[in-house]
Amino acid sequence: MNEETLPPSPNWYLSNVLACAADGTIAYGSRSNIVIARHLPGNSGIRTPQISIIPNAHKERVTVIAFSTSRESSDTYWNCLASAGDDSVIRVWSLETLSPLLAHSSHVEGSKVCCMDWSKFDPSLVVSADEPGRIVCWDLFSNTTQQYKFGKLVPTCLACCPHRRDLIAMGTRSGLVCTVSLKDNGKMLHRLRGHDSEVVSLAWCPVSYNILQPNELQDDILLASGAKEKSVYIWRAGGDGHYEIVLNLPIVPLSQETVSAQQHRSRLGASVAGGGGYGVNWTCVSWPEPNTILSSSLWGELVAFNIQQVTSVRSNKQLTAKLWRLVHACHSRGLFSIAYVTTQGYVNNRMNSEKNGACNGNGLAEHDNTECKASSCVVWTAGQDRQLVACNLETGEVLVNVPTLGGFVYCVAASPLDPNRIAFGGGDGTIRVWNLSNSTSLEVTSLWQKIKGKVMALAWHPTKEKWLAYGTSEGRVGLYDVSCGKPPILLRPFHHHSVYTLCWGPPVYKTGAAVANGTFLYSCGDGEVVQYDSDNPDEEPLNLKDMMQIPNFNRKRSDIAWKPDCTLLAVGNEDGTVHIMSAPHLTLIHTLLGHKNLIQCLVWHPESTATDTMYSPYRHWLAVSSNETRIKVFDLSQLTKDNVEAETDQLKPALSCITLTGHLGRVVSMCWSPHIGGQLVSVSYDHTAQVWNVPCQQPVANFCLHSSLVYCCVWCPLDPDMIITGSSDFTLRVWRISNQTQALPSERKKHKKSEVKMPKMVLAADTNSLPQPAGGDEKVNVSAVPTADPDNAVEFARSEKELRQASGIQISKKKKFVSRKSFFPVSSQQQNQGKVQHLSNCYRLLAALNTCDSVQNGDFPLYHGFFGNRDDMQRLLDAEVEHHNNGGNFELAHHIELWRGNVTEMLKEMARRKQLSDLLVSFAPLASQRLWMDMCKAYSDQLVLLGQYQKAASYLLVCHKVNEAIELLVNHKLFREALAIAHSRLGPDDPTPKRIVRDWGRHFASEGNYELAVECLISVGELMEAAMLIRKRTDESSLKLAAMIADKAGAQELASMLAIQSIKQSLLVENWDVAREVALEHAHLKHLSLLITVHQTIVELAVKNDCSLYLRWLDQCKHMPSELTPLLELIVLRWQTDVSKEEAEEINVMLHKEFRTNEAPDTKQKLWLVVSVELALSCVSDGAKRLSHLVAALSACYQYRQLQPAAEYFLLQLCTWLSPQGPFVQKSIFCVENNGELRGVAKSLQAHLCAGVVEWASENLGDKLASLSASSGKNGTVTEETDACKDCQNKSFGQWHGVLEVLKIGKNAILAKENLQYFQDCVKIKKWECEIATAFAKSQKIVGDVASAVEAGDDSDDKNSVLLRLEELKQRKEAFESDYISSPNPFVTYCRIKNILFHIKNEDPKSCGDLSEQIEALWESITSHA
Repeated sequence: MNEETLPPSPNWYLSNVLACAADGTIAYGSRSNIVIARHLPGNSGIRTPQISIIPNAHKERVTVIAFSTSRESSDTYWNCLASAGDDSVIRVWSLETLSPLLAHSSHVEGSKVCCMDWSKFDPSLVVSADEPGRIVCWDLFSNTTQQYKFGKLVPTCLACCPHRRDLIAMGTRSGLVCTVSLKDNGKMLHRLRGHDSEVVSLAWCPVSYNILQPNELQDDILLASGAKEKSVYIWRAGGDGHYEIVLNLPIVPLSQETVSAQQHRSRLGASVAGGGGYGVNWTCVSWPEPNTILSSSLWGELVAFNIQQVTSVRSNKQLTAKLWRLVHACHSRGLFSIAYVTTQGYVNNRMNSEKNGACNGNGLAEHDNTECKASSCVVWTAGQDRQLVACNLETGEVLVNVPTLGGFVYCVAASPLDPNRIAFGGGDGTIRVWNLSNSTSLEVTSLWQKIKGKVMALAWHPTKEKWLAYGTSEGRVGLYDVSCGKPPILLRPFHHHSVYTLCWGPPVYKTGAAVANGTFLYSCGDGEVVQYDSDNPDEEPLNLKDMMQIPNFNRKRSDIAWKPDCTLLAVGNEDGTVHIMSAPHLTLIHTLLGHKNLIQCLVWHPESTATDTMYSPYRHWLAVSSNETRIKVFDLSQLTKDNVEAETDQLKPALSCITLTGHLGRVVSMCWSPHIGGQLVSVSYDHTAQVWNVPCQQPVANFCLHSSLVYCCVWCPLDPDMIITGSSDFTLRVWRISNQTQALPSERKKHKKSEVKMPKMVLAADTNSLPQPAGGDEKVNVSAVPTADPDNAVEFARSEKELRQASGIQISKKKKFVSRKSFFPVSSQQQNQGKVQHLSNCYRLLAALNTCDSVQNGDFPLYHGFFGNRDDMQRLLDAEVEHHNNGGNFELAHHIELWRGNVTEMLKEMARRKQLSDLLVSFAPLASQRLWMDMCKAYSDQLVLLGQYQKAASYLLVCHKVNEAIELLVNHKLFREALAIAHSRLGPDDPTPKRIVRDWGRHFASEGNYELAVECLISVGELMEAAMLIRKRTDESSLKLAAMIADKAGAQELASMLAIQSIKQSLLVENWDVAREVALEHAHLKHLSLLITVHQTIVELAVKNDCSLYLRWLDQCKHMPSELTPLLELIVLRWQTDVSKEEAEEINVMLHKEFRTNEAPDTKQKLWLVVSVELALSCVSDGAKRLSHLVAALSACYQYRQLQPAAEYFLLQLCTWLSPQGPFVQKSIFCVENNGELRGVAKSLQAHLCAGVVEWASENLGDKLASLSASSGKNGTVTEETDACKDCQNKSFGQWHGVLEVLKIGKNAILAKENLQYFQDCVKIKKWECEIATAFAKSQKIVGDVASAVEAGDDSDDKNSVLLRLEELKQRKEAFESDYISSPNPFVTYCRIKNILFHIKNEDPKSCGDLSEQIEALWESITSHA
């Protein structure tokens, strides 16, 4: 047996809900999901396809599925499918990733999309229609839609013509078949009248000519249509629109398998519910081959019409001859969907004739008169019987016959007598019996008669092999004989709601009643347990409520399970308790208190497994699960008759318990392995099934392929490595334990259906935004918990609900004790009687003296007990105590019990009720020290429930339970108190205080208080954890501390990384002291002081920067401050460190590795850090590398200004710092000879200088610029320095001399041919890559390399040459960046230069000379060359 999956059922009565791809993959809609099945015909061992499910593909029901019709793998949508649903959305899915690629919602919002098709002629066209009559054509490659109005007709089905792009056929609800032309704005070409009922299916002829008239070679393009009637019409849809012929369906079943074939086979309309209506037919048609038309019959059969026979009998168009043959009769009820896949044959001929042949004026492919060859065709069908069938069209051989499921799988059961039979029931009201012995095909029998609701429970009879009991959601219980097709026997109704559990067991009866024989059926539902006599189905069921006499118990029952030897019955209850009762009188012998919530499942271990020679050592184990996530396994061997007598109801032996934890949701079903003892499988609401090795208390494997809640499980009786599970995802899965890779469930992200979103996509032109649709080593927590021994300790309540009732009521209601003046209210009240009554009492006392009668007989008042003997007083005190307890005056009652000396019983009762107090505990030493210790422990537990943890710990200390007291405080986050006790009570070498401090630190960390957490962790030596924790803070001081801690821990690499992060953050916030401290603390980072010095220098220069000096700097004024030093020289002076060549290389490597980045700075702080890194690298480099780093620094300033247009002129600032006496003074970096290896970087330096000047000047033209040139003062005032610079302003070019000089010198650098070509290459590379990718996506053929099939977007027709040219562009771009590093945009700079020269000419026409003409000539030269 191999791994199998029984998939969900297709949606009923939708002809196009099932589709087949060219590679044999099928897909269909199941509710709102899409099921994809891949069948492997070469693997005979696998009887079911490989199933993949796209959950929640649509918000509502999926109505249509269509595969991509492209046969070329180079097509973008080659391996895709399209789906439509009642949510008005069309989606295209990738079959590889099962994720959506495109979608549109152009249909009327709220309307149901009833039909859709993917054009075979044009794989980029998807056409759909909705109920209001709107047709939407979707072009996938352009992702645009076009809408047409179909009129008042309601579409029901649609088919795109495979021979013309513009022609589609549509069936309507009124019976009309319409042909529509898409190129004429949805013009209706023909209304084909013939059907009298709703058209449900359309199919075009695979060839473009009239196959019924092959000699005439007419391009009629035949169309077949089926409706809710008994005929198939064939139309000349591409011609005059008349019908060619009518094919009548057989009126009786063609299957002659049995004499009663016609009797057991039902007509489709006879059992139609919902979608198909009642009493109607459903004729689905398909045209897989030119000479073969497939149709569904009235009896669920697949029928094939032979067109060649039709052509030989054309004397009468209304044919009566039998032209059909039976393909298969695998469906017992109506067939409503047909899909096919053709492997070879006529497809190749048609492709050759239509693709290579010429086309006529109507877009039709010209055909030749060659004969259509036969093909190997596989046909898939779906029917109302929920069978999915695949067969060979030519031979009729059934290849696949898969039963599908129409509801949740609630229960599954293996036959104890026939290991080949598995029964499972589901929400579709059907029981399926699977015969596992058939290795060639799936033999599944469906039982559905008289089942009106969901099948919730199943149970095979232990001695009668063919009998199967079932229970439903409406409370019915019945018996099926699976060996025949007879209806089930319904037992007399009792339950009104769901029956959750069924099991077979021995008869039970009251003591003294008549002894019954045989095997009886037990059910659990509505909170009751009921016994049925299967031999007398009309007999009144026996409610076992009266037999289970359990004092003070009124809870509902939730599950039952008989021990395999029928000696014990386990009954689960809603409060989490499990009652163990002995047969046959249901005597309660023990109560299990392992759970606190409703019991979901009880499973006894088998008496013997396949690996046991005799009895299994685990045969007395009971597995219990509840609404909790844990499983408890109890060893009940001490409760069997071998060890104790069933009648000894007072005996309560100790039971061992194993707790299995790992599930993330409630555990609802379990099953023990019949092959290996001690192996258990459990299923849960966490969507997984878990296999446990219970004796070893270890998880074995976890199965996580279900997409929803898992309800049931059973071990495969034939293979110990196989398990069968059923789920609410409508699947039954058979899987191997050995194939699972994880041991425990993993956390599953919870998504609400409405919150699932689609991947980001380019929406169609007229669509709205669409929401998109779309499971480490961990040890099991296992503990053995013995129950309390009544002889050694006080027995306490264990139910959570009971505990809360005992303690919580007093807290919530805050009852006040009534202050009474007397401890004896009963006797005091009797003493307040009248004189007459007292005199009467005196006479009675006198009489008693003579007779020596007790004063406490019925004739004396209660208070006369004070006058009597000891027994009289005890009876009086009993009455008073009872009165106090009934009135809630427990303290007074406790005092009376103390007076009586009844301390032990009173304290035990108060401990059971969780009503102890300090006073009561103080009474305990009067009885014994052991009782006092027990009361202190009990009172501590009670205080924990009340939230008084410190006081509870103190009482534990009284009992000398120091460790328990510490754990109690730690568990409730009282770490200070726990440490106080630990240091005071434990020895100096005890590790407990350190553990507490560690937990305290982790608690601080969970609350986000990282600083205190780090203090705790450091104090206990957890340095690595402390470093990793404090590094979550991003400030420089925290990172500095993290680096120090990591260094102390010996993690040098981590310490270095954290130190560098601290330095970076320090520079960003301009905290240079911290940065220097970090660099000095780590020896290998000491040379980073260069970077710190550079950063501090440029930030300080930026603060002192004076924009008013820019003109004077450009004019190279001799009055510029002489103390200004070039930036690089200033850095070296401040650094004052001599480094060797090796150290310089080390700094270079570190700065490149840790600080240099290609990310464009988006803030001023990040900009200065980038510039600092480049300047620092320049300081430790020489030659071309030195200048290249300067270019990189200038380029960062230029790029930042492009991103932040409102920012300061950082580029010009940096230029003034690098050459403070002027741009072209001697030894200026902007005057480097541009030859040899320095040519590129030298030109880049001048280009950036020119770009910075042009950028500043173009934004300070007009009055502002004149103001700056006339007055160097910030406020426009004339200073001595301004007056001293008159000579500079009276040069040949006037006040614009400096700007014009820069333009004159730098024009060849900024407006260079290489710069222009570089930016053009960048633009062209992006454009070409986009166009080539688009062309490749639309390519229909791959030739050699993938890129060779791409159509270029340039003027070249050779694809290879285009790719070569693209590679040349990339290489040229890389070469420019290697030589020039970077360059400002010449297009932007040219425009700014023109603007500057225009304004200067207007103010002083003679100042520019012929510079403007030179610029124009230069620009024309480089642009014409480019």
